Amino acid sequence: MLVIGVVTAAALTAVASSDHLPAAWAATATFTPTADTYVDGSAPGTNHGTSGRLGVDGSPVKRMFLRFSVSGLSGSGLSGSGDSATAALLDGIPGTVFTTDNHDYNTSGATGYYNYFGSLAGPAGQGYYSYDLGNWHVVSRNSNISTAAGSAQERWLRADLAPTTRRPPRRAPCSRPSTTTTPTWCSSGTTTKYERFVPQNPNGGLDTAQGIRTFVAGMGGASHYSFGTIRPNSEVRDSNTYGVLKLTLHSDSFSWQFVPEAGKTFTDSGSTACH
Repeated sequence: MLVIGVVTAAALTAVASSDHLPAAWAATATFTPTADTYVDGSAPGTNHGTSGRLGVDGSPVKRMFLRFSVSGLSGSGLSGSGDSATAALLDGIPGTVFTTDNHDYNTSGATGYYNYFGSLAGPAGQGYYSYDLGNWHVVSRNSNISTAAGSAQERWLRADLAPTTRRPPRRAPCSRPSTTTTPTWCSSGTTTKYERFVPQNPNGGLDTAQGIRTFVAGMGGASHYSFGTIRPNSEVRDSNTYGVLKLTLHSDSFSWQFVPEAGKTFTDSGSTACH
């Protein structure tokens, strides 16, 4: 949502507009501010909340902050409503795997993400990590930094998935390495919708013997994207429901369940045997 601040001698209003607002909303909406302040880089410990003026400058850096009273809006397109619906589901579903997203990098280095989740997000500033869970090996990758051949992340992934002297665990990464163990499933979430594909080979062809079952699980809270051309091997799709993709890992298979937000009925479930 783009917010434009307009300051006058007696009042300040913000006019919000966005290409992602629901069609039922007006093109613009006006919110009234309830508080304002600014911070000064040369005096970061000073409280300017009672100052009679706002300051915005580049030397020293001053940043202005406004708080608005937002009302009269409804629908899932309102930023934050989908996030809250999903968060409510996570309270009852243990075992969340944390993976950074492109929106986290709207803050330089995704520092807010790493500071908030701490060790749960893996090594700070790296965004990729792995761990064993029973006889499964879970890999969380970071698509916001280089994954090209020879990059730090690519070298780490090859080493992480390299054959070992012990019996290799079931792999669950988002790429197919050259190892003795074949990945079983892959999930990505940048596109804000839900889609499930049949098992596929690296070229996107149907492969029920050794293929990877892929999920697009981007239903966490941002406005949904619509489906364009449906890709081959797409089995199930939804672009109207926030929710959580719950995966249960068994010794020789895994099962999935899409858990929808409260008040929605779309769901998807099934299971796949390990290779």
